[in-house]
Amino acid sequence: DFLNGAASGRRCDLPENLLARGCEVEVMERWETRVEVNTTVSGTQVSPRDISVTLRPGSEASIVVEVKQLHRYPVDLYYLVDVSASMQENLDHLKTVGVALTLRMTEHTSDLWLGFGSFVDKPVSPYINVHPSKISNPCSDYEIRCRPAHGFHHVLSMTGNMSEFTRVIKRQRISGNMDTPEGGLDAMLQAAVCQV
Repeated sequence: DFLNGAASGRRCDLPENLLARGCEVEVMERWETRVEVNTTVSGTQVSPRDISVTLRPGSEASIVVEVKQLHRYPVDLYYLVDVSASMQENLDHLKTVGVALTLRMTEHTSDLWLGFGSFVDKPVSPYINVHPSKISNPCSDYEIRCRPAHGFHHVLSMTGNMSEFTRVIKRQRISGNMDTPEGGLDAMLQAAVCQV
């Protein structure tokens, strides 16, 4: 035993001190900080993608990470639109601007996917008027025909088909409800959970 009666805490020391006290190299545990970088994964936005680090408690390791903008980066864009009557002007604006934005996005990416969903409010009282004639046409007071209120409708799954997206936007109609705050939070949660 290389300790010669010393306390067992003396087993932990620098390698050169252990060797000086007679500890054999073969039985010494050497914990070294190790950083292994897999450079075979390429063509990504973040490099390196695969890193393995072995550290002792309290040790440090430095890693250089490069982040670069990919040319024509893929874009997924989901339009979630409030189609309540108070948003008529915005919906009309979206029918032109949304299509123009989509065309503009194709200048910056070759991988554009679009989806569409709409919401109004929960289709129950007190959020909407539950009189049967108002359920089928909540805008009858304004002498226009509009669609029934709905919480969230997923209308178009993510697609690269721009003409289908344009067609879906252009055929959207308003609806109506009774209260000012619409069901936007519910719609966002449903869109996220449904993985549209």
